[in-house]
Parts: sequence; C-alpha cells; structure tokens
Amino acid sequence: MMRNENNIHINKRTKGQHSGTIDAAFVPFPNDNWQVSSEIKVSDTEYSSFYAAGDESMIAQGATVYKFGVTSGFTTGTIEYTNYSCRVEYDGESDYTTISNCIRYTNASLSGDSGGPVYVKGEYIGRYAPYYLIACNFAGPVDSENNTFGIGCRITNIINDFNVDIVGSNYTL
Repeated sequence: MMRNENNIHINKRTKGQHSGTIDAAFVPFPNDNWQVSSEIKVSDTEYSSFYAAGDESMIAQGATVYKFGVTSGFTTGTIEYTNYSCRVEYDGESDYTTISNCIRYTNASLSGDSGGPVYVKGEYIGRYAPYYLIACNFAGPVDSENNTFGIGCRITNIINDFNVDIVGSNYTL
C-alpha cells in the first residue's frame, strides 16, 4: 500500500518483484489528469531536459550517469560495473535474495532514494540534451556511513518482464 507524505492512501501495487534481475514495484495513481513534465525541480534548482527509455548500448563502464533520489537529490557519477549481482536481505525474510544483471554506479544511494531514475545524457539538440533512463535505483551499501555507490535494475529488464512502457517527454529534432 502506498501513502503520500501526509499519510493519505494512494493505491496498492499492481506489479512487483524482488528476485531475478528486478527489485521494483509499480503503484497506479488514481488521477488521470497527470501531465508529463520535462523539468525536475530540487529545492530551488530546476533541471530541464527531455527524457526517454534508454537501451543496452548506453550502459558502459565509465559512462557518466545521473541519478535522482528523493533524499540525495540530483547526483552525477560513473558506471562502475555493468553486470553486477548483489545479495539483499528483505524485512521479514530469513534468507538473502540475489538480484543479478544490475548496474553499479558511484552515485551515493541514501535511504528514500529507492525507485529513483538513473540516466545517461545524450547529445545536445538545440539547447537541451536528452536524458535516457537506463535503470531504477534500488540499493546501496549496507553501511550508511559509507554511501559511495548505488545499484540499479536495468530499465530494459523492467520493461520486458513487467510489460510496461516508459512515459517520458518526447522530443523531436
């Protein structure tokens, strides 16, 4: 069950998984009047750009990545590993679950950042450069004093396994 910051019920998850290559859940929003924006605002800073789903060719070791997290805000880092596996212990479960085929990057992942987008930036089109969504952040180091990396599930795995589409701000050349 998902609640907003005022503890008001939004909805229940309709798709979710924490095994194999995915640690993600989707909750439908009940309002059909949402508009997709090409702007992300963090405190007083506004980031404007276009975005769309990325593909596997954009995931390369050493590539610059951008992550947005509710707690950490908009951060920049680099991809450390393109095929990373991690063991996760979930609340209420006695065993670890291995999530594989993940991306590990140098952007810190703080509590509250789960589900945040991980992007690579494309070439400039006029005054904007498109961001391409390559992963959803889901984990970081166990030691909260050592927040030196984040881990994301590939967006291609999520799209294929959950049969979902990415709604982004489309752009034209």
